[in-house]
Amino acid sequence: MANRYEHLDDEALFVLVRDELDNGAFDALYARYERRLFAYCLSIVKDKQAAEDAFQTVVSTMFEKRKHFKGGNFAAWVFTIARHACIKLSRKNARSAPLDEAEHLQELTTEMTEDVLMSEALKRAIASLSEEYRQAIELRYFGGLPYDEIAQVMDIGLSSAKMKVSRARKMLQKFLLPYVKEFK
Repeated sequence: MANRYEHLDDEALFVLVRDELDNGAFDALYARYERRLFAYCLSIVKDKQAAEDAFQTVVSTMFEKRKHFKGGNFAAWVFTIARHACIKLSRKNARSAPLDEAEHLQELTTEMTEDVLMSEALKRAIASLSEEYRQAIELRYFGGLPYDEIAQVMDIGLSSAKMKVSRARKMLQKFLLPYVKEFK
């Protein structure tokens, strides 16, 4: 038997959740967004447990604030919730236990694989971006959002969203070029 929700778009599913408390519709939305939202949260908070906490906050906030969604783009709305939850959690964690990335990088040993080294280089490169460019690239590649949804989440125009992702990509390429040359 085919899933009765698979033909519905995100907005229609959420109307069922919002207006009828339809658990099946909520489960369908959860399945569609679980991996993307978690990846986005992880890209911001940089810690699996913190990302799980942020993700749970997003899910509960989405449900608690369901009456506030009046229609429009569901993905942009939920990723905005995720962005706010992650920023709040990052600020809280920064006050309680500041991360020293340099110290973390010193722990890398020469026995690590190129993948691990490139992964660390990418994390550093993303962390080096200004907030606006980091957010744009994370929404695009970790959140999997199209440009129009990035524009909505960031509250900017479509052309600005495209420009920010493009510039962030160029900055990352420039930062990572020495690492790429080293591994060739």
